[in-house]
Order: sequence, then structure tokens, then C-alpha cells
Amino acid sequence: MKDVIYLRDAQTEAEVEAEIVTPVSEEAALEWTKTWKPKIAAYLSDLQKRKIPVAEWPQDLNWNWEEILRKTRGMLAYDSMGILSDGILEGLMALNTTTKKCQLESQKGNDIVYIELLSTAPWNRKDMTDEVKLRGVGSILVAAATKYSFEVEFKGRIGLHALPQSEAFYRKFPHLTEVGVDPDKKMIYFESTPEEAKKFLHQ
Repeated sequence: MKDVIYLRDAQTEAEVEAEIVTPVSEEAALEWTKTWKPKIAAYLSDLQKRKIPVAEWPQDLNWNWEEILRKTRGMLAYDSMGILSDGILEGLMALNTTTKKCQLESQKGNDIVYIELLSTAPWNRKDMTDEVKLRGVGSILVAAATKYSFEVEFKGRIGLHALPQSEAFYRKFPHLTEVGVDPDKKMIYFESTPEEAKKFLHQ
């Protein structure tokens, strides 16, 4: 399935047409290996040379997306989304639609689309480059997960655990409620209700 969306050129502010693909194909997954992985390796090497403490490194750069997508491809509990612009892979997201349930008291036990992992390409990240190419990739993926939740009849319910460096990003979404720190994961958990999700998609 493909949906046309629009990102923003970070330099000119012009709209850039792109598409969300669900699930991510093997070909698109290989783009991570060809284009993202070398830039990530070079960036981490630079951090190491500059003796930046590991605790300050971007926390999602150790995710091997090619392996993640290969292992989850075809599994009923998982789905994946990617953003492509002119054939270039701009963002990735892994979703769990089966094994997680809502934690908010008002929604307790209901089915939920859980965002397992979400990453944007190195050239779209302020923490990895001074000249960001496209803006809005992460936000579009969160919105896509919310829309997907309606499509699978989960009424817009989504949930996720935020890496510490990503907490501020997820707090920007009006439909995500900060439930609190998960004692097992030691991470802040966010979740949406059907009412807030509907308002978010129609704002």
C-alpha cells in the first residue's frame, strides 16, 4: 500500500512529495544498508574520535533496520512503514499490532498499534548534520501510525516508549498522553485515546 504525503524542504521550505509504503519492501530495506548505514558508521566513528561520551550518542543508531525488517517480515504481529522520496528512503517505522494492550485507565486492555521503533535518515537529523534535507519525517510517521490504527479498527489508539533523547519530540503531539515511566523499561510511555486521535487527524 502507498499513500502520498508531503514533507518540507529544510532549506527552501518548499513542499516535497513523498510516499508512505506499507510494508517496507526488501528493496527499500536494502536502501538502509546502502545509504543510512555508512553515514551512521562514519558519524559514530567521529563521535568516538572526539571522545564524546557514549551516553550522549543518538540512542537509536544501534538499530539494524535491515535485520529488524527481515525478522518481522510476514509476521502477523508486526508491520512496517517507510517514507520514500524520489526513491530515497527518508524514514522507517516498525509497528506491533498484536502483543500490546492499552495502559491508560480509560482504555485499559484494548487493542493498540504500538510503535516499536522509529528512525529518520541521517541527512534529515539535526543531531547528525548542519544541513538537514527534509523536515517532518518523524511527525508524518507518527500520524501514519495513528491513521493505521483506525484502518485496523483500533480506533486511533497508539502507544510507544520514548527513548530519553526523544521525549521532547513525542510531547509535541497533542493526542499523545504521557502515562508515566514504565518500571520495566525505565522509559516514559505515551498513549493516545480514540477521541484525541480523531481530533489530531482532523486538525
